[in-house]
Amino acid sequence: MTAIVAMSQSRVNFQQQMATPTYFFPELAGWHGGLQVATQYRNQWPGIPHTFVSYNVNVDGYSNKLHSGFAFNAIHDRFSTGLINNNRIEFSWSPKVVATSGLIIMPALSLQYSNTSIDWSQLTINSIPIYIDPTQMPMSQNVGYLSLGGGLGIIYKEAFGVVHVHDINQPNMSFYSASESRVPRMYSTTIGRIFTLNNFKLTPSLAYHYSGMLNTAILNFNAQYKWIYIGTQYRHNNTLGFAVGAEWDCLRFSYSYDITTSRLGNQTLGSHELAMRIWLFKDKVKKQFLSNLPLM
Repeated sequence: MTAIVAMSQSRVNFQQQMATPTYFFPELAGWHGGLQVATQYRNQWPGIPHTFVSYNVNVDGYSNKLHSGFAFNAIHDRFSTGLINNNRIEFSWSPKVVATSGLIIMPALSLQYSNTSIDWSQLTINSIPIYIDPTQMPMSQNVGYLSLGGGLGIIYKEAFGVVHVHDINQPNMSFYSASESRVPRMYSTTIGRIFTLNNFKLTPSLAYHYSGMLNTAILNFNAQYKWIYIGTQYRHNNTLGFAVGAEWDCLRFSYSYDITTSRLGNQTLGSHELAMRIWLFKDKVKKQFLSNLPLM
């Protein structure tokens, strides 16, 4: 149970990280120069009785007057039948500084409010409550806290690189008055490049996330042909994923599936993810920093 609570402190491990890019990388807010609305749904390990289900709604846009990108994320994820629920809202700001060489420098700040709740009535054996710390009674079912993030990104032509640190202040999310449970800082980074060949866009990228004892290295390769998107992904913790998407005018839908390649995959039945992106005012954009972003 303690391990499950620790996992709830980290961010949802969305496979289509570029479907809602500002969730991990606020520096990319406004990369399109317009306004985008995106949603994401993940059902992780449906083959086991107690699955993880996550939702994310993302809005991000660019202001020409302020030379800045702004983003909003609203996230909900739950474990089992509501045993653990996490709700988060996050606001991000990323000014864009364009150098004479064409290099775009993108610092970013983010502010997040998180609320974690545990349904203690579900933690029982023979109707007797079980607490993570048996020497104390929990103060409440809910814990709320604020966290700060900051980082830096760069874009040069169609190459990009981003580093962001989440939960810099390491807020306390303990349910007990006499103890502390600090949220570990999470370090997220990605590098990649978009190659355009006639009607094709090819985007290889590498990402890495580190938080406490959890770390993940991710290798992605994406391709786009006109309105068709495909992606493949390998994570060093024995996870292989695939994605496919289609775009009509300003609307893009995508689906991805990832499976654990170890014996555990036979029980978990992989994970499913759906995403949708709406690109508003696309024809009125004055300044666009990247030609597009892929699925993974």
